[in-house]
Amino acid sequence: MSVSTIVVGTDGSEGARHAVEFAAGLARDLGATVVVVHAFEPLALVGLVEPPVDFAKLRDQAQELLESEWAQPLADAGVDHEAVVAEGHAADVLADVAAAHDADLLVVGARGLGGVRGLLLGSTSARLPHVTGIPVTIVPPST
Repeated sequence: MSVSTIVVGTDGSEGARHAVEFAAGLARDLGATVVVVHAFEPLALVGLVEPPVDFAKLRDQAQELLESEWAQPLADAGVDHEAVVAEGHAADVLADVAAAHDADLLVVGARGLGGVRGLLLGSTSARLPHVTGIPVTIVPPST
């Protein structure tokens, strides 16, 4: 199997950072490009931010954070990458972005910022293999 495009999901959590670092090392070794993706879920923010809520501004802030901080391991590794913020449930967004970029591999952390659901394996990492037809690598937390 040849890997030329890797999609990696991030929500800024420590688990996602490990996934981005893993994808960076793999892409560097294989000469692959990486699409780093953040799924923006506006309804998940209801009750967490004071009204009135400017969702466009929050999405722009997420894009800036993705490019300036969360994708940094890719830049540090010298890996060609693109940063994408897309609206929707994380597993669906990652599967859609992977299909749109004809990705060969999806990479996610075992646990992100989600709530009580999926204490051992996050809901995105548990659901992703069921909504995509490409291989998924779930990066465990560091020990």
